Amino acid sequence: MTLDQNQIAEIKSLITRKGVKYLDVQMEIIDHTASAVEERLNANPDLSFEQALKQTHASFGIFGFGGMEDAIVSGMGKRYNRIFMRRFLSFLGIKYIGLVLLGGILLYQGQILAKDYVPVVSIILIATVALIGILVVVGLNHKGHQKFLVYGLSVRYLMFIGTFLQLFNLLMDNVADVIIFGLNRNFLMVSALLTLFILYVATAIYTAAVGVRESKSLMEKYNLLNH
Repeated sequence: MTLDQNQIAEIKSLITRKGVKYLDVQMEIIDHTASAVEERLNANPDLSFEQALKQTHASFGIFGFGGMEDAIVSGMGKRYNRIFMRRFLSFLGIKYIGLVLLGGILLYQGQILAKDYVPVVSIILIATVALIGILVVVGLNHKGHQKFLVYGLSVRYLMFIGTFLQLFNLLMDNVADVIIFGLNRNFLMVSALLTLFILYVATAIYTAAVGVRESKSLMEKYNLLNH
């Protein structure tokens, strides 16, 4: 037996009343619940839809939809962590490592050329990259997207830019110039941190874009199901 639109709407209403906030999480639970209700109705034709729904909800345990919601949220979080890490590590692979090393060398040489102005130039560079990240968040922001968990998960990496600024300021204040094998240790550390920071922001922007595309797709699906 296939559930009709009114029955699907009743399942959605129950899930909403139980406090499930994000629409994509609701859709996952609706799909799982509807399938379970259909199985019960097919197994027992004398069972009413309301009875089948009640039994299905009870089968989810004492936490009901809450337990399923937690599992979905956890699964989505792990998925976006994998997306982020795969992208970040790809920059350290054969395809991009040459460009990454070249960027690090240029940053080191730039510090030598602007030795007396390294803190100012570095902060300007960091602020510029951070500003790009902020502008991307603002540009990607859409009121409708905020209703989907995938959007929040994908843009969260851009929220950690401030942490890097704090670490960088700490480094600049507490590390003295030390020459090792003819190389300035402080310049090396700053170059490495700036390179990693740029890679981090690039990865965060990529991950946010993935989340926005998925949010748009889910929004279209959600609107289709509710019309």
